Amino acid sequence: MPTTSPTTPAPTALPPAVAPTVAADGTGANVTTLGRPWAQSAHEVYRESNLSATIKPAQPWTDMGDATCKNARFFEYRNTGAGASVIGNRPQLTDAQAATYTPQKYLAGSDGWNPIA
Repeated sequence: MPTTSPTTPAPTALPPAVAPTVAADGTGANVTTLGRPWAQSAHEVYRESNLSATIKPAQPWTDMGDATCKNARFFEYRNTGAGASVIGNRPQLTDAQAATYTPQKYLAGSDGWNPIA
């Protein structure tokens, strides 16, 4: 069972999840994925997260119908744990790109609120 199924509209700059996360379901090793695209415009980032052994390290994303994980905007950044790996089918953000995907930027909105103040 995938952990997420985003359907983020294409113009949306920030994905639905940007904060450090612990991804685990406790059902065993190599049994689930990080997510699948609900729509082709899906956008998801797992950053600085502890990914347990339940995550399939070689195939962390899966397709859903005609929405493919290869065409979705799925990224990872500095994840750790048994379910984390850096291989070709796991797109990684650079440090510069990751600076755009922070909880502060995601939560700040247009009213000037500082979520970490």
